[in-house]
Amino acid sequence: MGTVDDPRQPQARRRHPHNELYVGRLVWNRLRYVKDPDTGKRVSQLNPKSEWVVHEVPASRIVDQETWEAVKGRQKTLAYEPAEAAEPGANPLNTRSAGPNTCSRAS
Repeated sequence: MGTVDDPRQPQARRRHPHNELYVGRLVWNRLRYVKDPDTGKRVSQLNPKSEWVVHEVPASRIVDQETWEAVKGRQKTLAYEPAEAAEPGANPLNTRSAGPNTCSRAS
């Protein structure tokens, strides 16, 4: 099996259409990392858009605007609402429903 950056990997395919550098836009300070007090692991949290630093880098554009907008429109149709409301900035994987589900009789 390939690495996370291997384009054959599903997680890589999901991540790539979100990279604004494809349309010549470099975004800094989009995320901050905090330590989860329960697990001790670093988790990312989205900063408010007002704190993002955006630079236009036209030489880096590899996707035309029409294609970018079509992909973004398609992503909106595929968007889903989480089944369980989380606090702003909370890790969506740190919920009761995350992870494998097992039947109580399976133990």
